[in-house]
Amino acid sequence: MAVMDRLKKFRTLLCLIVLISFLSSNVYSVISQKLFDADDYEYQMTLLLCSMAGVVGPSSAVPVTAHELEIALDRIDVNILSASELQYYSELRETITGEDEFDIDFTLDISPQVFIVDNYSWKEEDGGGRNAFFLPYNEERPFFEFGGGLSFGDNVYIEGYIPIKNSPLKDGMNITSLSWLFNFRNEQFNFMGAGNTGMIPEVPFKARGAFGNEWINLVIGRTPHSMGSGFTSNMMVSNNFDYQEVMKLGFTSNLFTYNIDITHFDRQVSLYDFELTSFDGKQQNRIVHRFDINILNKVRFVVNLGTLYYTDAAFDFRWLTPFMVAHNYFNYSENFYLPKNGVDEANNIFGIEIDWPFLPGFNLSVQFVLDQFQLFFEDADSLPLACGGLLNLSWRKMEKEYAVTFWGEFVYTTPFLYLNEKYDDLAGNNHNYNYDFIFGYHRREWAASSAAFSGYKYGPDTIAGTIGGVYSDFANKFNVSGSIGYRVHGEKGISNPTFSTESDSGFQAVTPTGQNPEHSIDFICEANWFILDNLDLFGGASFAYYWNYQNKNEDRFIPGAYIGITWSII
Repeated sequence: MAVMDRLKKFRTLLCLIVLISFLSSNVYSVISQKLFDADDYEYQMTLLLCSMAGVVGPSSAVPVTAHELEIALDRIDVNILSASELQYYSELRETITGEDEFDIDFTLDISPQVFIVDNYSWKEEDGGGRNAFFLPYNEERPFFEFGGGLSFGDNVYIEGYIPIKNSPLKDGMNITSLSWLFNFRNEQFNFMGAGNTGMIPEVPFKARGAFGNEWINLVIGRTPHSMGSGFTSNMMVSNNFDYQEVMKLGFTSNLFTYNIDITHFDRQVSLYDFELTSFDGKQQNRIVHRFDINILNKVRFVVNLGTLYYTDAAFDFRWLTPFMVAHNYFNYSENFYLPKNGVDEANNIFGIEIDWPFLPGFNLSVQFVLDQFQLFFEDADSLPLACGGLLNLSWRKMEKEYAVTFWGEFVYTTPFLYLNEKYDDLAGNNHNYNYDFIFGYHRREWAASSAAFSGYKYGPDTIAGTIGGVYSDFANKFNVSGSIGYRVHGEKGISNPTFSTESDSGFQAVTPTGQNPEHSIDFICEANWFILDNLDLFGGASFAYYWNYQNKNEDRFIPGAYIGITWSII
């Protein structure tokens, strides 16, 4: 009881501190807590203007608040902007600042669309599935979506969306966005949930709020979430899931920002009987302490300290300790918490990010993650070296009627990144180098389409190079993007993630592993055109060729396409 009383007092004290900080806020902007994602126009325009001015852009830990976009815009010397850039700068500041102290807005979108795919190529038993399509399931527009947002002064913003969306099918793919309602499958007509179709049960996909002022803010809810400036993916946290349930407490300023990021994974790992709706029982929580340093507005240097906890505690205030690298709670001995079945209780990951706008329009971005390493006095054969890196170079140009971006990105991951030692046979105390739960796989069901990495989306044992570009026509409200990428996957990737000291030569394997790795090349082109202010025509196509597909000694050509239209009624 004494412990519970102390915890209640601690929670009350924390709530009072946060409340006082909100009420003592100076007026900075009316909707400073409004949230934006990486693909939103406001975020991309802020990034573009900062790039043209040669300064560090907005935080890459999204979602971000309008105030965080304002911090980035304040770095720009408006005297060096061209007339057209200054016009867009002024319009953007007006858009994200707003004028009303209380504002409610609603959206109602209908997006019928058609998918054109080689159905056989995406069957679960063939190693494919809905998420293998070049348009990931979490990026697919729902057929119907209703939502809205509420802004209350400087300190509160809440929004939520309820979609009607296809469920991923275990036997191929939906061919239209109306498959949740009806389809013709297995030579019979299916209606409202029959025949492996139906509305996705985990709705809404986005329901979140932000509370704070110009110094501190709390973002909490179900939301898209990523960390990093990668074009194809990110190394520490990527937006690969259908959703992520996140609490991000941030202390923000121009020179330094500190975020405590807590993600609770439950439904995603239900294969292991994790609780779906209760805080009791087994839990997976990812905590990332993120230190974001702005050096003279010319370099962003970020340190990420991440830990994945396997515990039966819904929350532990020790997670909030800023410099807790958590190695003292490491596997099998110095237990943070020893679960009843004796499996791994904590796994740590360390990451560095650097963004350097070395010339106006040019930006160099670097990411590095370290999942496991040995010190000089440790046995090099006891655990594998697990790390990965991402490097990209981009160039942006902006004129009155258009903007263009060209980029190139290279990624290397070792065969053992995101994987960790787990007990396989408790009675025999044997080990199995297998899935690292969320830092490794997203396992909503045991199926290939449900496997996705919390970090780099193609996982370990990968070498990838991609070039791409984006053209945006402001006058005609049209944009088109394209990329071409080449990848090499070894045998220790998604299709074969298990390891042993015998077959893997004492963990000295290098990427790509195996005698005959998979090679692939893919071309992707996507476009959207606002025919009217509330009518958006969109589509895309992909052509991919695989040599030794899924390391199965066969070649495969996989085309795909989609086309649709969005009518914004409200």
